[in-house]
Amino acid sequence: MFLYLASTLFTLGMISMLVWFSFRRAVLSPADYDTYAKMTSAVSIYFGVSYSLVILGIYLPVTLVLNRQIAEAKEGIAPTPEEAAGRTTHDLLRQIEAALSLLAPIITSLIASFGASAFSIP
Repeated sequence: MFLYLASTLFTLGMISMLVWFSFRRAVLSPADYDTYAKMTSAVSIYFGVSYSLVILGIYLPVTLVLNRQIAEAKEGIAPTPEEAAGRTTHDLLRQIEAALSLLAPIITSLIASFGASAFSIP
């Protein structure tokens, strides 16, 4: 739950920051705005990576400790064949979901950065 809440919070923070950066377009000349857009892109990518590393730094150690404790608790219990077969697909999907949640701030900043350059309005 922490992972999803932190990812949502940081992603909303990224969107808020990008909105605050974009309102300057109305007051800057096109030449100045190009320079400003490059700076905005660099700052958004920096914060996207920073936010993802913050989530990773808090989430990963707790996850590793809890997984070790779960493995120690399950040591004497053998899974049924049906349970073992279904677990790999479910675990893979959970890992993909967690990775996307960890990378959500970076993805947001990259979409904003490349989207602004690809769809820039003169």
